[in-house]
Amino acid sequence: MTDINLTGTETGRFICTKENKSNEPKLSPTNLPFPEVIDATMMRDFRSCEHKFFLGRMLGLQPVAPSIHLHAGKVFARGMEVFRLAFYGEKPDFNYAMGRSLVAMIREWGDMDIWEDHNKSLWNIILGVRASFLEYPPAMDYIKPWMGKDGKTPAVEFNFVVPIPGTRHPVTGNPLLYTGRFDMLADYQKLLYIEDDKTASALGASWTRQWLLRSQFIGYAWGAKEYGLPVAGAIIRGTAFLKTKFTFLQVIQQISQWEIDRWLEQTRQDLLRMERCWESGVFGFNLDESCAHYGGCTYLNLCTKPNPENWIEPDYKVDFWKPLEQTKAELKK
Repeated sequence: MTDINLTGTETGRFICTKENKSNEPKLSPTNLPFPEVIDATMMRDFRSCEHKFFLGRMLGLQPVAPSIHLHAGKVFARGMEVFRLAFYGEKPDFNYAMGRSLVAMIREWGDMDIWEDHNKSLWNIILGVRASFLEYPPAMDYIKPWMGKDGKTPAVEFNFVVPIPGTRHPVTGNPLLYTGRFDMLADYQKLLYIEDDKTASALGASWTRQWLLRSQFIGYAWGAKEYGLPVAGAIIRGTAFLKTKFTFLQVIQQISQWEIDRWLEQTRQDLLRMERCWESGVFGFNLDESCAHYGGCTYLNLCTKPNPENWIEPDYKVDFWKPLEQTKAELKK
């Protein structure tokens, strides 16, 4: 970001300027490129607050301080993935699969030693993965990974990248791409389902209701169907990390074709609105419940200042979210 100058205004809005040479491709008034690849995380940020999307996805500003919830979620997902690959793809032995999972989680955790007493410490994540597979014993689980057309490869950490029909990138003219990655393509009652594992601090009625009409899973279903896989719905399994125990809750959500069609049309409309924001250089503020959602927006410290450019350092770093590169990195593990 060294060649982009950030300034603020009396309204606390960022303005980006950059010398635009005649041989450079079309740039918006913000002088920032429009994304070519979209995923559920980017759409969630844009829908919740245009300015949040601008700060995090266009400028690439991310907090320097690590998040225990994000880090623990990655470690938990890695543990679940390796266990399933070992149990269903190598040999159906619980202890063998748990051992492989343990090594993978320790490696994924790295040298983070600041959360030893947290509910989501490394040791608790390890115990949580083990507890999850004791709650849903893999040998008897009625939800198992789809084993692919060859019947040998468990569809764990399913990835897809497909063009969004009816879209056009404002610079390249190519269709925008939509990518997604979910924990498992599952076989349930002889039907295919998306399966995703979630960690939480508590489970209950509100946790269950939040998955209704969830764009993330409807988009996953659309992506899977574009690959010729007739997904019937989504199964979300939650694991809550409490002080002295783990609790579990499962939701099975049917996803109809009309819901997928509506999601696709809404996504197109939202992407057109994103392009208008990019062309005008104006990404609006939500200034409502999104600012305090889940303990406060990541960018609350910037949006509460009339000169936000003076508050970027030392709290934020530039780290662009690149979903395609994320997918490739995961595939190499």
